Formats: sequence, structure tokens, C-alpha cells
Amino acid sequence: MNRIDQLIDRLNGIEGLAFARDAWENKAPDDYGVVELTGQSEAVWADDAMAEQAYSLRITLYVRDGGEQWLGLVQQAMADCDLVYGLPERGYLYDINKVEWRWTARLYGPLEGEDDGTADD
Repeated sequence: MNRIDQLIDRLNGIEGLAFARDAWENKAPDDYGVVELTGQSEAVWADDAMAEQAYSLRITLYVRDGGEQWLGLVQQAMADCDLVYGLPERGYLYDINKVEWRWTARLYGPLEGEDDGTADD
């Protein structure tokens, strides 16, 4: 399974939150988030070939309750998925009356999990 999808599954396990990849196709629920693959943050090259790379992710959460309880819940999900992340940014969005939390994270290794037994046909 794709490791970004695993992260989204883990985040969707947080009671009261719903996450999607990249954007919501339909109207988002009251408290929601988005996980975006934003690019490559690092690469290791050897013998003129990329040997390893790290991917940059942006995890954004929009909630009505601006309390800090969301920090631990979201960061635990990221830690469970072996992401390296920094302290989030926080701001208030007046147009939607929500607090925005935003993390930047790095995912090291392949995007597809090594124990993935399925193939896309």
C-alpha cells in the first residue's frame, strides 16, 4: 500500500477528523484535513543514479476548535508512519471561521510499502 494512503488511513482514525489526499472532491466535513505530496526534499546519488530520496509532504488541518489537543493526535499518526516532521504553523482563517494547523513532513524511502503484496493492473 502507498505510504501516503497509510498516513491518511491513520489520520482518519482520529475521532472527529476526516482527511483526504490533495483536496476534497465534494464538500469537506466540519473538521477536516488534507495530505499533499509537495516534492522531493533530499536525494542520495551514487554512480550517476539516484540511490535514495525523501519526499516532502504538507499536512493541513482545519478545525473549529483551536485547542492544542490536535497537535498530539496528528503528530502521533505521523510518528506511527515513520515521518519526520517539524513544529506546525497555526493561524486563523476568518473566511471559513477555522483554525489552520500546517505541518511539513518528510517521508524517507519508497512511496510504496515494502510489504505491499498487491499490484496495479
